[in-house]
Amino acid sequence: MKAYFHLMLGNFREWMRNRMTVFMFLAFPVVFMLFFGAIFAGGTDWVQKSDGSPVRNIDFLLPGVLGMALMQLGLFGSLRFISLRENKVFKRLGTTPVHPAVFVLAEITVRLLMAFMQAFLLIACGRLFYQVRPAGSLFSALALLFLGALAFVGLGYMIAMLVSSEETALIAFQLVQFPMMVLSGIFFPVEALPAFLRPLAALMPLTYLADGLRQIMVGVAPLFALSVDILVLCGIFAVTFLVAVYCLRWE
Repeated sequence: MKAYFHLMLGNFREWMRNRMTVFMFLAFPVVFMLFFGAIFAGGTDWVQKSDGSPVRNIDFLLPGVLGMALMQLGLFGSLRFISLRENKVFKRLGTTPVHPAVFVLAEITVRLLMAFMQAFLLIACGRLFYQVRPAGSLFSALALLFLGALAFVGLGYMIAMLVSSEETALIAFQLVQFPMMVLSGIFFPVEALPAFLRPLAALMPLTYLADGLRQIMVGVAPLFALSVDILVLCGIFAVTFLVAVYCLRWE
């Protein structure tokens, strides 16, 4: 346990010393939301609540940006794992009393801490600048954010285990990220997609996170039942982590 806490704190400090990392994972989603919020904050023409009342576009946008931030953290956060593997850090771990699994657990914990920091900043800025107030239970929203973070961290680590280098991983992450950014309805309703593309939204993990967050935080008419969103995210987490563990390579 002592080794776990030392590794976790060291990992967290290393992340915070890297200004580009801090910007990309903490500041960039906030800047993104503020920019698009300034453009769309006044509109109410995208979606309606389940009772037919209008929803401000910024209220629709915030859960989507939260989902995007968690997706990027989960995917690109695993690049450090590949770098450490390429630099033989894990091979050297074999000569110490620390089990490699403890190192991986510390890495995942830091990703989850970063996820909650992202969520806090985005929700706080949304409330400060655009008076966004989650309509549902904050605890339920945080629980779904935690589950979404686990799902995308699992996806990132699964890809990291299947590729051989950082360069290949970056290509794979972009190939995974781009369709989710376009087809998951995080910036505009899925109904706005061309009819032939709408079925593809159901194949995107981010669709279920964004849909669940909007149901809890905004109360919009759902794409899927909240239980379906939760089950899909749990399934993604379980499958990706099982594959990641099965394909684990330390050299």
